[in-house]
Amino acid sequence: MYKNKYQKNKYIHQSKYLALILRHKAKDFGLEIDPSGWIKVDDIINLKNPKKVFLSLDIIKEIVKNDEKGRYELSTKSSTIYIRAVQGHSIKSVSNEDALKKLEINEIFDFSTIVHGTYYNSWELIKKSGLNKMNRNAIHFGIGYKNDENVKSGMRSNCNVFIEINLIYAFFNGFEFFISKNNVVLCSGNEEGFLPVEYFKKVSDKNGKCLYFCEYEIVVKIYKNKIDVNDSNNNLYNFEWDFKSVEKLNEICKIFIEKELIKKKFIVVIMEKNIENEYVLFIKENVENKKILYPSFYIDYLNDDENKNLYTSEFLKKVNIDFNYK
Repeated sequence: MYKNKYQKNKYIHQSKYLALILRHKAKDFGLEIDPSGWIKVDDIINLKNPKKVFLSLDIIKEIVKNDEKGRYELSTKSSTIYIRAVQGHSIKSVSNEDALKKLEINEIFDFSTIVHGTYYNSWELIKKSGLNKMNRNAIHFGIGYKNDENVKSGMRSNCNVFIEINLIYAFFNGFEFFISKNNVVLCSGNEEGFLPVEYFKKVSDKNGKCLYFCEYEIVVKIYKNKIDVNDSNNNLYNFEWDFKSVEKLNEICKIFIEKELIKKKFIVVIMEKNIENEYVLFIKENVENKKILYPSFYIDYLNDDENKNLYTSEFLKKVNIDFNYK
């Protein structure tokens, strides 16, 4: 997109100034901002700003077009050009419902991995109290880890601690989630603005060292010809299948929803090592074809010899699990 490094950073000061206005300081500058975050471009250009940052319509258009994280959006209404930040607001009058798309029940299963990036010096507090939206309107999550190619925004590049949360578990316990135009998932937390630690799936640092992992209470065991489901109340559900039945996978997840198991429990899928490759190809093909209704249940899995000491809780050891979990 850019011919050289100078071009890429040519408007870095103007971009930071725009972000300051659009996300945090519009009202301090006396600007009118609507509940969706829109501000008239002319009003920004005509500001007498103490930072002496020069902005023109052409510069703003170039910033919006070339921003690598897709932070901004332009719109024309009745010949008037407006601009907004697509997420990251701390201005309380900007509403998540107006500025973002709310995730509905049929959409949350499309996000198998959402991650909040933070730092070691924040982790000690976070692990006691949970994630806090702080002065922003919502907690921000990337739709993967920072090196994933589909992650454009959602965390800073220098984060060294990564908190993956259980989106499904949180959603079914009443937490609302939204997604921005640049694919950042946002959650306002509870009434105090927190997402408690109980909704963390796992936490690791930039070197892959595990700092925290959840205790699983429901185990979905995938075999070649059957699926067994154990829960911590010693309930056992058995399903026959031929390893190619999408209908059976959808049926099992409907049972999870009807019995509210996903509202109360952490779920892990494990399988024998010798069927892993076939399983992955089967799931991938049917997720892409949108035949699997609840893909997150089946994308997030462990095979029978993977990270045993890390992921197996006392519950996994006591339930009747085949493979090597004796």
